[in-house]
Amino acid sequence: MDGLAPGRGLGDFPTRRPVVVGVDGTEGALRAVEWAAREADRTGRPLLVVRAVLWNARDTGEHPLTAATARARQVAPGLPVRATTLREDPGDALPHAAAHAALLTVGTGGHHGVLADMLRGSVGLAVASRADCPVVVVPETVGEPVGGPGRAPEVVLGVGERDHAAAARFAAEAAVRRGCALRAVAAWQSPPLGVGDVPVDAAEWRLVYRDRAERALDTALGPVTATHPGLTVLRHTEEGNSSHALLTAAERATLLVVGAGRDATGRPGPHLGGVARSVLHRARCPVAVVPDTEADAAAGPAAAEAA
Repeated sequence: MDGLAPGRGLGDFPTRRPVVVGVDGTEGALRAVEWAAREADRTGRPLLVVRAVLWNARDTGEHPLTAATARARQVAPGLPVRATTLREDPGDALPHAAAHAALLTVGTGGHHGVLADMLRGSVGLAVASRADCPVVVVPETVGEPVGGPGRAPEVVLGVGERDHAAAARFAAEAAVRRGCALRAVAAWQSPPLGVGDVPVDAAEWRLVYRDRAERALDTALGPVTATHPGLTVLRHTEEGNSSHALLTAAERATLLVVGAGRDATGRPGPHLGGVARSVLHRARCPVAVVPDTEADAAAGPAAAEAA
């Protein structure tokens, strides 16, 4: 019987790769459990709750794994749930758990204000920069989103000049599962006049950069619109800072998705750009960081196992 089973291995599920969520006994972690349980239920995957400690911690009150499992069952009755304790530093345990996961979820701690923003960014950066699966960072205050006056919730996708096909696919599938629209956002900025070979005609140069952003949207959205013909896709280009454009678009979002490319130096793990780092610190909705796994998927059958 599936249920609370501290100490069971990460690979114990006999079927599909699980959604993994890290817990530490805080209310922020339980918010992440709620989100992860709903996502596991939507995708037909089991949920694995992971707690990492280097020593035998003394828990006051309810055991964190017991509380997390109970919370998961509250929001997704019937969901297969298992729990395990890893005798490992939390900064290492969650990226290691990602090797067995379809999705890794973490939350913020029980802090508020500027400190919470800093901690959320730190946790997200530490995990997302080392995990080989998509990582979702859930703010402590997140709930089931509402779109606000006159606007339904959306999944927002950040589109840059890199071809993050995996992020676009992840965002499209998330929107389909939620029955909402996908909003793809591409921001652009032209360099100051007189820098390098910038032409004097500022209007002409602005058109060059705007067209570049439109082509980036075409590249990102072409495959997902073909795969999901019924999906409502909203294109948005904006002159200005990419982080600001994404954070503004995500104010009423159910999920914000950004890509992470591979490090050009050949070091293992994803490479997080400045935009991903900024939104992890500041977004008020869950943020998914999706590594570019296209090259890995083409290398062999391992990618098929994650399906």
